[in-house]
Amino acid sequence: RLREKDLRLSEAQAIARLGSWEWLLESGAVSCSDELFRLLLLLPADFPGTFDALVGLGHPEDRKAFRERLDESVREREPAILDVRRIHPNGGIRHLLVHAKPVLDEGGKPVRMTGTMQDVTERRRDEEAIRDLNRKLQAGVADLATAIKELEAFSYSVSHDLRAPLRTIDGYSRMLEEDCAASLDDTGRRYIGVIRSGTQRMGQLIDDLLGLSRVS
Repeated sequence: RLREKDLRLSEAQAIARLGSWEWLLESGAVSCSDELFRLLLLLPADFPGTFDALVGLGHPEDRKAFRERLDESVREREPAILDVRRIHPNGGIRHLLVHAKPVLDEGGKPVRMTGTMQDVTERRRDEEAIRDLNRKLQAGVADLATAIKELEAFSYSVSHDLRAPLRTIDGYSRMLEEDCAASLDDTGRRYIGVIRSGTQRMGQLIDDLLGLSRVS
């Protein structure tokens, strides 16, 4: 039954791409599961099985924080979660998610620490891609807001600058139609009608343009 459970555990770790490790605090010995060795592309014979070797799995720039966080977890008797980078034997940087938990004896003294490591490089890449996309979307929204403000300012300027001469044209053409109708022939009156129709059409276009500018 023990062999069967061990096999199932190994299968589960392989599926999750998650390896386990154990650190005996008194002796300092560290053991790792087969899946952890496979995950790290590390031969068991090349792993000395010490706490320094466990910390040495991390990127040189992360090792101090790695060691301090595990020591703190033992000291505080609290689980720890941390991200550790690793220089992959095949090249490039891999991101490892490390979970650690101290195990206490009956007197409450930490005697060992168990933990897991999981390669989350692809997840980190996806998260960074999402953050980059969000930054681009936010920049696009800001650009759109600026464009809307510019459109509003342009539309107000168009409305103000065009309506004044338009009212002048419409007003004088109406007065010409009313006061001088007797002096105009059919062609003259038709010309005035075309002028007034054009001014009304342009007034409608200005109203439509203002309506467009108010669309958020």
